[in-house]
Amino acid sequence: MPSASMDNSRPTFAQVFIRLRASGPARVVSSRGTEYQITADVRGGVETIIGRPRSGQVRIHVDCWGHDLTCQRTRAGGIYNGAPSIYDWYRRGRWSIRAGERGRAGSDTEPIRGAKDMDPDARPPRPTAGRPLASRLEAEYRRIAAAHRQAILKVTARSALPPSVTRVFNTGTKDALVDLLGRIPMDELPALADETAFRRWFAHHLDRVAAVILSLNPPETRPGIHPGYEWGHGTKVLALYVRDVVLFSRYFTDADVERITLWLCCPIDGIVIRLLSKLGERPGVALIREIDSARVFWGLQDRMGAAAAAANVPRVWFDDLWGDRETWDRESNR
Repeated sequence: MPSASMDNSRPTFAQVFIRLRASGPARVVSSRGTEYQITADVRGGVETIIGRPRSGQVRIHVDCWGHDLTCQRTRAGGIYNGAPSIYDWYRRGRWSIRAGERGRAGSDTEPIRGAKDMDPDARPPRPTAGRPLASRLEAEYRRIAAAHRQAILKVTARSALPPSVTRVFNTGTKDALVDLLGRIPMDELPALADETAFRRWFAHHLDRVAAVILSLNPPETRPGIHPGYEWGHGTKVLALYVRDVVLFSRYFTDADVERITLWLCCPIDGIVIRLLSKLGERPGVALIREIDSARVFWGLQDRMGAAAAAANVPRVWFDDLWGDRETWDRESNR
């Protein structure tokens, strides 16, 4: 029986995902004896490794691979710490999950699989009477269809960050942010219970956005975005992206959009701050870089949220003023 200690090298998420797709499922056993069936799938355009104990499931993405807790804060340590662990399965080959069987299937290498054992989707297409093999163009459309939801996120990540947002950063920051935003598990949003849960989710991913901004824009080279690189500029980046996915992309169902919209943060920048001041709200900051704490950011969101609720509209609609940006710029300069 292999053990997790037999080899200190650990395969990457991508390596295990590809192996599971090719020759899974796998069966692993935690250090406490819990058995998991492990599969790999693309959920909402996001590559996901799924562990199924006797009840429920554990979903693992590339960002939380190897950690005891998943992105959804679900315990996943048993998948890595037992014998066999998922690492052992990858190193030594496929473990049988057929009913009544335990232990290895086949030899110490990958099991030999006949055509009848192959995943039907992995078999080469066969011509049938009156139906020729798919053209390369059709095959490309099938590939596009399989990756469409993930493509929505990637395209939205790029379009949500125009030069007016990214010009304050050093070269390379936009590309790094686009890559990160496109990998945020947006499919978690419909499962959130309320705005409190949404704020925890938002803050968790804001940490990652802020880490990218800080690493490429330290105070020595970009003093103009500090100290508010996280709760000022970082929240603007993340709020714009989440808003665009929810409101403008058709990524979610109408019912989910209606519920999530009420939680969305209004992106805050200099125009928003100036308008709040003009409306007598006294935001307490004059520049986005001065939003240097969660207290300041959420305080502004709460103030706008209370007024929006009284008007029976979502808080994020305040950002509609961007359509009248030139008007507000002229009035602010009077």
